[in-house]
Amino acid sequence: EAGEGAIASKSIYAGNDTPLPVTNLEVNINDAGQATLSWTAPTGGVNNGYIDFSSLTYTVQRLGETIASGVTEASYVDQLPNEMNQYEWTVYAVFGDKVSQAAFSSKVIYGDAIALPYEHTFNNAECLNLYTIVNANGDNSTWEYDNSRGALLYAYSSSDNADDYAITPPLQISNATTILVEVNACSYMLQYPETIEITLGTSTDPATHTVILPATQLDWDTPQVLRTYATIDEPGNYYVGLHALSEPDMYYTIVTDIKVSEGPNLNTPKAVQNVVATPGANGALTATLSFTAPTESFNGDALTEDITVTAYRDDVVVGATTCTPGGTGVIVDNNAANGFNKYVLVTSNSAGDGEKYEIT
Repeated sequence: EAGEGAIASKSIYAGNDTPLPVTNLEVNINDAGQATLSWTAPTGGVNNGYIDFSSLTYTVQRLGETIASGVTEASYVDQLPNEMNQYEWTVYAVFGDKVSQAAFSSKVIYGDAIALPYEHTFNNAECLNLYTIVNANGDNSTWEYDNSRGALLYAYSSSDNADDYAITPPLQISNATTILVEVNACSYMLQYPETIEITLGTSTDPATHTVILPATQLDWDTPQVLRTYATIDEPGNYYVGLHALSEPDMYYTIVTDIKVSEGPNLNTPKAVQNVVATPGANGALTATLSFTAPTESFNGDALTEDITVTAYRDDVVVGATTCTPGGTGVIVDNNAANGFNKYVLVTSNSAGDGEKYEIT
């Protein structure tokens, strides 16, 4: 008597299928802040099951929040707010109660340029959202956020000179004739000196940038303030670049923060010179600040009028004096704090406040 024959089986998917994700998701933003999203509709299901493609709709999210659902075309126009931000869109294909996996757009920075003063601390994972990182030499080393140090960091290349930019979002400069850029940066180890320069340009393309602080070797361990001025020829949007230039086989370039503010009027005085801070004798809580007044204005012209020099300690005025150009002056702080005191000496004339000088 013959027994049972071989068993043949086949699995089939019955019912509505889940659509595949959309493809070719692109975004273009016009000058009016309208972000046009476009994509290619899916042509199949995850399980090769039934989908009525004429019934497909789409759900669109911006930064994780739904801004449109039931979209029937393979495109959508999103009106963006004016605030500067980094944007990313997500699109889902929907068939009945079946939702595809997400398709993500590229990340795009858009919004009004940031007015001065601009202050930014590199202290969290989102701190580079509005920054453009340019790995100009195309190697495997570039600027990144380092969580363990809570700072912007360039890690060395064993074979290539650094040629990498971290570029700010656009900064709106409308009234200033000069700007002051201040960056706190350091090398990680004494035996591995790092080098950085600061640039200024009209776009995120380094080709539009000029150097405003020449290549500078950084102190190690403790951030030093890199301070430089730049002349602004006409109002507009500008970008500051932090350009890593270290030699191969160094270690880490560390930047903790950046500040960009309006600089002095070109007719104001330059900073004082030959500054000496002398603590009070026998532990007295006093400090004597002596200095020489500048002879030139910020644009290099000879000064002719008297110069006022004001001394600040922790934003508190401790004294002021008037000097002729090139003359000497003395200001005494009779209420110095016990320990280290940081003083800022500010020159001024009828054109306004001039350049600052700091001493501790």
